[in-house]
Amino acid sequence: MKANRIALAGVAAVLLAAGCKGDPGPFLAVHGPLAYVRYIAAVPDTFAMDWRPIDGIENSPPAIGLVFRSTTPYQAMTPGPRHIRLFPAPTGTARPANVVSQIVVDTTINFTAATYYTVVHLGFSRNGSTPQDKLVVLEDVAPANLTGKVAVRVVHAGTGIGAVDVFATTTSTDPVAGPAKFSNVEYGSKSDYTLVDPGTLWLRVAATGSTTEIITGTSRQAPPGQAGNPTALLTPIGGAAMPGSAMTAFILPRSVAGSLAPQTTAFQTPVLLYLIDKHPPQ
Repeated sequence: MKANRIALAGVAAVLLAAGCKGDPGPFLAVHGPLAYVRYIAAVPDTFAMDWRPIDGIENSPPAIGLVFRSTTPYQAMTPGPRHIRLFPAPTGTARPANVVSQIVVDTTINFTAATYYTVVHLGFSRNGSTPQDKLVVLEDVAPANLTGKVAVRVVHAGTGIGAVDVFATTTSTDPVAGPAKFSNVEYGSKSDYTLVDPGTLWLRVAATGSTTEIITGTSRQAPPGQAGNPTALLTPIGGAAMPGSAMTAFILPRSVAGSLAPQTTAFQTPVLLYLIDKHPPQ
């Protein structure tokens, strides 16, 4: 028995030595060029959607069950032409195959490396409704020099809402007057970025040529952001009070009454949805 144990130990040592001899040691994974994309669900008359790039697996971010007014963060996307489909994702445990296999959107989007994108699903989904749903692709190119300033832009995804003027005030009760910060922003379009001083920011939306607000409530107030804390390893969070930030205010419609979109009180009026495009430097 003792001899057998010695023999087995010798074999194990030989095998271990052979394995170590061929071990290449630690290595770094190769990172290729990447684009970055976030998705926004702005269709007000249907249930949630599954977003899926179908032409690759790695760096092909899906979004599962993205309901009206939901978003994703920026995610890495392999650049080049990418084939993307949207599928219905009804809530509940019963998800019939003949429903979830339907293709709602089928398109190819060309992504450029080192570029950030927002892809918005907007319009109406139900047959006979106008305008019909589609994907709108936006390049998110914030101003390079934001020293002491905050960059803000507006994206009009409010299906059923005409062109708008957007005014900027420091409180919700300031008069809506004077020149608009963003003039005549049409449905499906985006404004250029505008630089503002850091501080409290309320955006007030009115039909072009009017000062009567069509969006009310606290959604009009931009998030203030938060300073970083290097000691606690906390990076700054972008917002209206944080110099060096860039953000977009998305105009989103109310849900269509009686549709499969959410019908709670919060969804019965249009809102502004702010997303941070660029956080301040540490």
